[in-house]
Amino acid sequence: MAVAIKKVEGEQSPRKIHRSPNYPGMSLKAALERANTIYDQEKRSFASPSVIRAHMGFPTPTGAAGRAISALKQYGLLEERDGQYRISERAYAILQLSEDSADRKTALEEAMLGPAIFREILEHYDGNLPSDVNLRDYLIKAKSFNPASVANFIEIFRETVALAKGNSSTDNGRSEERIRDLSPMDTPAALKSADAAIAAEVPYFRFSLKGVTVEFRANAPLSKEHFDLIDAHLKALKGNEKNGK
Repeated sequence: MAVAIKKVEGEQSPRKIHRSPNYPGMSLKAALERANTIYDQEKRSFASPSVIRAHMGFPTPTGAAGRAISALKQYGLLEERDGQYRISERAYAILQLSEDSADRKTALEEAMLGPAIFREILEHYDGNLPSDVNLRDYLIKAKSFNPASVANFIEIFRETVALAKGNSSTDNGRSEERIRDLSPMDTPAALKSADAAIAAEVPYFRFSLKGVTVEFRANAPLSKEHFDLIDAHLKALKGNEKNGK
């Protein structure tokens, strides 16, 4: 029996979402900070995805948690076996070998080339990257990027290339922090920076209570994913307080 489907007058077709090519949701530096936290807790042992998420500050499965694990996998910092993850040989080399180690430098370059889109861009420009304006045009025209996501991608990409190539600073002039010197129990990696320049930026909010001043700053507008991460860490801190930690 044939069934005729009639479109209701005035009914709109589903809106087509323009998605950019797949790329890591964080820079290599940020991914290494998370890998360092995982290594501090598990060393090279395999752990379930839920345990890995918790170490990164995601007590429950969220889109942000999935994207964080995906980023580490794209950089080759996590290896998977039977549905569990552990820090990879590449991540171990980057986190533990000396800064002058040739093996560490090789591991950094391999991590930079892990995401396919990063490899394609570096090959297209033969390693000599153009200005942001030029790169933006290339990404939109040749790689079909959504214009709304290009700026975020370029920031992640350039910071990753700067770290892998051994530059002392990213394009915005901020100093790179040594990965292996980070304390995994410090403030969340996504919000932390050793750069004193951030102190001059306008805080999102500030309040004082009983002699304690609380101030929250960010060096760029925050998305829902950022606030989800902040909320997860605040809940974790409350849990530690209840447990006397």
